Amino acid sequence: MVPITPENQNEPILTHTHFKAPLDIEIYDIEAAFDAKLPLLKTLNPLHQASGIRRSFWGRVSENPEDVILCIVWWTRKALADFESSPGYPDFYAGLAASGTLPSTTYIDGARHMIEAMLEERVSITTAYFPTPVTDEQKARFYDIDGLVYGYGVSRALLHTRANRAAPCQGWVDGTHEKDGKQYEMGVIWHFWSEEELETTFRREEKVVPTMPHRAEERAEILDKKLTVAGKFERDLKVAGAEWWEEVHCEFTFLPDTVME
Repeated sequence: MVPITPENQNEPILTHTHFKAPLDIEIYDIEAAFDAKLPLLKTLNPLHQASGIRRSFWGRVSENPEDVILCIVWWTRKALADFESSPGYPDFYAGLAASGTLPSTTYIDGARHMIEAMLEERVSITTAYFPTPVTDEQKARFYDIDGLVYGYGVSRALLHTRANRAAPCQGWVDGTHEKDGKQYEMGVIWHFWSEEELETTFRREEKVVPTMPHRAEERAEILDKKLTVAGKFERDLKVAGAEWWEEVHCEFTFLPDTVME
């Protein structure tokens, strides 16, 4: 259940619910799925009847296509808490568990509201793990990470060659994660890509352009080492205090708030 207090109950929050869905279940052609009365869509009925949802999406994880991420942008934590305590929530949860694997939900705070405008299409999700305790300074460094972006403007004439569709978005996960007896807090970064080929080329070839005045001290190192944007991204994660991180890609599609009869 979502952590909620009187102080944070009116704050927005985003959830990632991970569940399994066999590959023969269609999740992208929503109209066809409705025509076929796909049981998985009926599972979502309690969700669509809930109040307080800005937008919802789902998509298969490219690295393991049977894994599906249901991403929901909630207006407030209280709206999410009300849904999780509603009579329809057990049926929603049981429906997502129909494959035999229990779904798991991650609660992510601090994501910009604009994220729901960019989630459709190709997205990479980087989860960075910080050994506890995490300081406010570490969190500030994490939120200050530039991410995988160009270091210069791209003219309208070249937009069709641009790898990313928007600046990345960061958020912080509620709670901790245990691995090998060690506790971690987690930060999440979403990158929004135009297409796979452009992303691959960007990660391999795009070099850092030291144009920001407050980072002038990095200029010599950047120019000497010909640091790539991808290399600087990993370096910035380490500097912020991340011990390790993992990344998945997802092709998200928008879920209309239509109840299946």
